[in-house]
Amino acid sequence: MQRRHFLCASLALALSTGAIAQATDPKLIRVALLPDENASTIIQNAQPFKAYLEKALGRQVEIIVTT
Repeated sequence: MQRRHFLCASLALALSTGAIAQATDPKLIRVALLPDENASTIIQNAQPFKAYLEKALGRQVEIIVTT
């Protein structure tokens, strides 16, 4: 689980940095997670990660589970 959080955080940071570099200021950052279990379980387990990203990036974060 820790590795997944690290990878997602790295991805979110890269995406937010790229968006800022393009002179945009996104209010919402979407983080997509790959399903390896029930989608609602993944979203529930990702809530601490979401809270961390929102605090660290100062932006609203939406967790999405792909299909």
